[in-house]
Amino acid sequence: LAALVLAACFCGSAAFTAPLRVPGRMHGSAFSMQGTGRSGGTVCAEVRMGGESGAGKKKKVVLGPGLFSPDIQLGPEEKWKKSEDMDTVLNAPAVKAEDAKMLVEKDKVEGLFDGVAEGGKVDARGVVSLLESLGHQASEQTVSGVLREMSESGTGFVSKDEFTAWYLAGGAGKIAEASEMPGAKRMTKDECESLFQLVDVNGDSAIDKEEFNTFEKMLELGWDEAKSAAVFARLDTEGVGALTFEQFFAWYSTTDDLDNGPSLKKATANILKPEQGDRKRIFIRGFPTKAPEAVASRFFSRCGAVEHVRMLNLEDGKNSGRMIVTFEDEDAVENAMEMHRFRIGKRGHLEVYRVNEGDKEEYKDVKKEMHGALIGIKGSVVQNMQKETGAKIFFEASKYRQVMILKGRPQERAKAWVMAQEILAGNLCDTHKVPNKMHGRLIGSGGKVKMAMQEQSGAHIVYKKETDECLVYGTEEARAVAWQIIKDKMWALDHTKETRFPVEGKYHGMLTGKQGVTVKALQESTGAQVRFVTGKKSKEHTDGEMVVRGTPVQCERVNGMAQILIRELPSLLSELREEDIALGALRSLPLSAAQVWKLAVQKAVGIAEEELGMNKKEEEG
Repeated sequence: LAALVLAACFCGSAAFTAPLRVPGRMHGSAFSMQGTGRSGGTVCAEVRMGGESGAGKKKKVVLGPGLFSPDIQLGPEEKWKKSEDMDTVLNAPAVKAEDAKMLVEKDKVEGLFDGVAEGGKVDARGVVSLLESLGHQASEQTVSGVLREMSESGTGFVSKDEFTAWYLAGGAGKIAEASEMPGAKRMTKDECESLFQLVDVNGDSAIDKEEFNTFEKMLELGWDEAKSAAVFARLDTEGVGALTFEQFFAWYSTTDDLDNGPSLKKATANILKPEQGDRKRIFIRGFPTKAPEAVASRFFSRCGAVEHVRMLNLEDGKNSGRMIVTFEDEDAVENAMEMHRFRIGKRGHLEVYRVNEGDKEEYKDVKKEMHGALIGIKGSVVQNMQKETGAKIFFEASKYRQVMILKGRPQERAKAWVMAQEILAGNLCDTHKVPNKMHGRLIGSGGKVKMAMQEQSGAHIVYKKETDECLVYGTEEARAVAWQIIKDKMWALDHTKETRFPVEGKYHGMLTGKQGVTVKALQESTGAQVRFVTGKKSKEHTDGEMVVRGTPVQCERVNGMAQILIRELPSLLSELREEDIALGALRSLPLSAAQVWKLAVQKAVGIAEEELGMNKKEEEG
């Protein structure tokens, strides 16, 4: 068909007819194309599909000026004849070879851009990555210098159309001649992030309009309200009323909005300038805003002797919850680092950073199912990573993000991430068959059973909904331990039954205990479920029953412990009450009823476990 079209292009205005038989699923049918004219290299033709007899469907076709042209229209004649662009299409010149090559290059550039871009745009770092993929070398500093020319928005980000037009116009060839952004007024990314943290008063990891105005005044740029509002609106491309650090830094590192102001380093030297005493200082964010300086000093004195507290208040003098605390020695700083993400007040958690050492949080995308491998059995893996690297490591898994949070100096974060990647490389997944009907009992109320299994094994366990699949993530050892625990639990569930023991109703209160302390201790010690029934609910014993659900061994163990508790608890409770009364004023705080019950039950359960253990050994002997 293509050959026929090409031939038609050289036939002038002469009409032509060409039948064409097509094999395959169209076998037995034929296409017939009759030329109706040629204008400006464009072929207008009638295509008929049907048998050799000539019967069949007809369709008017306009073919573009060349095989490489995208301007091919297909449709009924009355539609394309009415098109406003028809004259342009019919009189379009044939596509040249160099134009075809340009189209191929454009597709390549746009494809690479889509692979790098986030949200349809890239910053200076993204442009460097794109240029490297296209065979060009450039630094972020040099690229920052040409982003002004490349970006029409002035946000420090470049769209696909902007980058493609710049690149096809030969922008990459001129990159070596471009000058870097003036460095005298610029800070490093870490320094800029420190500034961002200081400006971000409410600690929500974003700068709102009011905080942006504070930043502008800090730099002494001399903008009026209209200018500040216009710049903020230009940067707030999503219209959410706030700027993320990525948006802030992309603008800051490329814009000429700051060229008329003083050096950023100079403007923030009172806080960001490295000093010898910085090793004794910490930067705090998230402290209760109603707490005065004296309270802050007393609070951090638990870390070591406090020399001075400098409150970083708002412009109106109100407490912002941010401060710089100076200790008398460096050991106190290390103690204070342990308080990072400490829950305090209604403002969430406390943030504690070293001053001028690049100390910050860094988020790494790590799926929730991989967290167990990085935490390890009872936290052994993450504790070792923290000890080896000096970084603090946290994990967050919500519907919004699943991340590993690395907190510390740049070298500490880098080392911790290398160790994490090595662990993840050996972290695989095993798939096992577990009946779907057992998933709920293996997960437990509030996920307690599954969490206990994960903590014991160091693996992450996932039960797939509406299937019989159980996925176990972790190291080889952790996966093996987790699967053995799951099998043991399934066996126990398969052999679980409900057994009723005669226990008179007058003992039910004692075996339940104050606030359920006794029955909870029974269940925790044996692993069985226990409840007490009387009256009509008693099926086998009219005076009252203790209903135990568990394996035969668990049921017998509960019954044995219950008999010992009935024997021991009355005397233990009396002794504790008498002792509390006898001490009187000598005791700093009198024991509450709940505390008396807790102590008595702990002692009684200990006696019961010891007796049952001795009996078990005697039976085995």
